[in-house]
Amino acid sequence: MTLLEKIPGAKIYYATTKAPQRYTDVRFEEDCYIMFGKESAGIPEEILLENQATAIRIPMIGDIRSLNLSNSVAIVLYEALRQHQFDHMQSEGHLTKYIHLVDRLMEEDYTSIDIAAALLKDHLSDVNADDIDALDDINLGGTELYGGEGEKMVRLFINAGKKSKIRAKDIVGAIANEAGIPGKTLGEIAIFDEYTFVDVPNEFVRDILHGMKHAKIKGKRVHIEIDKKRKTYGKKRK
Repeated sequence: MTLLEKIPGAKIYYATTKAPQRYTDVRFEEDCYIMFGKESAGIPEEILLENQATAIRIPMIGDIRSLNLSNSVAIVLYEALRQHQFDHMQSEGHLTKYIHLVDRLMEEDYTSIDIAAALLKDHLSDVNADDIDALDDINLGGTELYGGEGEKMVRLFINAGKKSKIRAKDIVGAIANEAGIPGKTLGEIAIFDEYTFVDVPNEFVRDILHGMKHAKIKGKRVHIEIDKKRKTYGKKRK
């Protein structure tokens, strides 16, 4: 018994280079079949002559005789699945729920730096915050972070960054020496090419701004001020 005899009345589409219509021109029914012939010969012509209405082809360039059979099957089958909205298939990536969460946090006025810093703080929770040198070996794609604790933090802006060869321990050392603030009380430090953000406890802001007024870091005179875009977090760090 042939395949056609086993499925009498079934809707069958015949993939062939001899078809008058493209595979994207038809609507594949839910229970239809798609027939492909041998890679060397294709579907027999006597079958094609009787089923021209449901014969389909994949557009090709120039004098190409045919595509590889496995490629042809993948192209046509995926179009059929697409038409049915990829039913019963996984349609969302594993990051989707996290993207929704990030969107919600952004709507609540958290910046991307806040979110990234929180994730890094959790990821690096086993790093001793007093061991600043240990963080020099961590490559964070252009940003260095130094974790600390605090009740209400204020973000400070420094007009120097990686291009001045400044590292997290240089920032901590300068603030400790010039303002007399213990380095372990500082929060995250985000170092970019041209500038740096430092999170400090609210109670030490005045002393730091005063002490760093004429300070130098790595021989470069720096300017430090409260970041205008986001002065305080207003929430306790965990």
